[in-house]
Amino acid sequence: MKKVLVIWVMFTCLISCDNLGKTHFTDLDFRRDGRNEFAYKKVGTVFTGTAWSSDGKTVKIDVSNGVITTVTVYHSNGKIAGTTHPGTRGSDTFYNTNGNTLTEQQFMNQYPDVMAQLNALEYEVHYIEK
Repeated sequence: MKKVLVIWVMFTCLISCDNLGKTHFTDLDFRRDGRNEFAYKKVGTVFTGTAWSSDGKTVKIDVSNGVITTVTVYHSNGKIAGTTHPGTRGSDTFYNTNGNTLTEQQFMNQYPDVMAQLNALEYEVHYIEK
């Protein structure tokens, strides 16, 4: 029993360590300004870097001087499900779990679970007034 407990604790630590050092959406404040979205550290300074959804693997955003430049969504197998560059028309690209390109409609029809996860993420994003 003691061995099982030790293995379980080690496994839990490994999983937790994967998220250490990562910035998560809940660490940031977001602001909308027309078509652009901006990210700030909770202390009010402009954020530059990468931030992740709370699970550290579903959604990643890249931010440069507060401007969100890329949003990447991942399938449960770790492959990219889609990317977009906010504020840039026609920049959305969608993929199946094998990495093949899909239309937006095909993606929505084939992966409603990913769409549901994205909708749930709105509770992790805190918008502040302009």
